[in-house]
Amino acid sequence: VMIIHIMNSRVNPRGVWPNETLHHVLPSIRITSAKRRRINYDDEDAYDEPHNNHNSTNNRNCNNAENILNSIDLIFNRIMQNIKDRSYNEYPSLQNVVDYNDLSRNLSRDELNAVLRSLNDDTPRNDLISIWNHVVRINRDGMVDIINSILLYVNNFIRNYKNGKLDVKEVLEELKINEKSLRLFKTCSLKEISSSDFKYNNDFYTLLNNEKKIEDLKSLINSYMKFADDTKKKIYHNYIKQFKESFEKYIEKKNNSPNKSTG
Repeated sequence: VMIIHIMNSRVNPRGVWPNETLHHVLPSIRITSAKRRRINYDDEDAYDEPHNNHNSTNNRNCNNAENILNSIDLIFNRIMQNIKDRSYNEYPSLQNVVDYNDLSRNLSRDELNAVLRSLNDDTPRNDLISIWNHVVRINRDGMVDIINSILLYVNNFIRNYKNGKLDVKEVLEELKINEKSLRLFKTCSLKEISSSDFKYNNDFYTLLNNEKKIEDLKSLINSYMKFADDTKKKIYHNYIKQFKESFEKYIEKKNNSPNKSTG
């Protein structure tokens, strides 16, 4: 008999579902006794009747073991998802609980915005410092997405030129768009994005040390993030502009070559 243990103390803080069982979450679970829990598949698949032959029982259990385990995995996943959905629907505040003091992971932009909305003048100093560190990380993040967007644009631009008459690989090699150049581009871009880090960092700690007003801190954070976002947009558009200029020179050179033509 397979047993499913559900630790309500781990997933049910403060009695989120008082006086309820898991029947409303997953009706196919049936608790038969304190010693064992059975799963309501088809009865003849889940367990054998007492009069069945012992050897036949063992053979069927062996053949169905993998299917039963897979079914249990699916059921458990459904339980956990339903618990999560119910907690978010009945207690929306649980969805916005973010551990911003955990610096082992970066907050997403949405998580950070949720945290900023929850701040008040009683928020501890150390918490504000942790949040600021997340802001710095978010501002320095995103270069991989920018480079991927650039490569997507460049590839589509080359492929669509004169109905695909150009060889993309050849153009990229000629314009020196490669791993090395993109790595250098990323390094230079990060320097540009972080160029005002010292100023904003100094402003942050000045506010923090002078009887900080939470609205002033929020305003500074929003200003800092806007600067980083605007800088990233400028970096992207400048690269595209330079690419088009280099591409035009490449086409002009190709058209003037006696051995090559874009036709």
